[in-house]
Amino acid sequence: MPKGSVSSGSQMPSGSRATRVVSTLTGWLGSFPAIIGSIFVVLLWAAYLPLVKGGFLNTNYQLLINTTTTIVTFIMVFIIQSTQNRDGRALQTKLDAILDAIEGDHSHLMGLEDLPEKVIKEVQAQVHEDTSDFEPGERSTAGSGRSTT
Repeated sequence: MPKGSVSSGSQMPSGSRATRVVSTLTGWLGSFPAIIGSIFVVLLWAAYLPLVKGGFLNTNYQLLINTTTTIVTFIMVFIIQSTQNRDGRALQTKLDAILDAIEGDHSHLMGLEDLPEKVIKEVQAQVHEDTSDFEPGERSTAGSGRSTT
């Protein structure tokens, strides 16, 4: 494939079954019906309190909701982190492709996210210093030769 070209969506690998399951799961769990469902589960649990011997003081009944929410939270942390990692990698790849397509040497910015925090801050300061030389409205669009003023 030539440099700078992107394959069409139909040629992209479909990903592993686990990735598709996680994507589907996070999409559903972040939806409005899932939020309503979680509220309904808690309300249902609370509605049964009068029917349980000892009510709210029944430690087994409290343990039921506490354990359930702890397990769900524990699993969701990993699902959300997996989604964030995948989204971050995809976004970084797209940004690297844009940097590669822009005229000029921007190779020092490629893979910046993999460097130590100290180096990232140094590069950030340098980029801010380089861009502070421009007055607002003075920048030209990259590669077009047209001024934005």
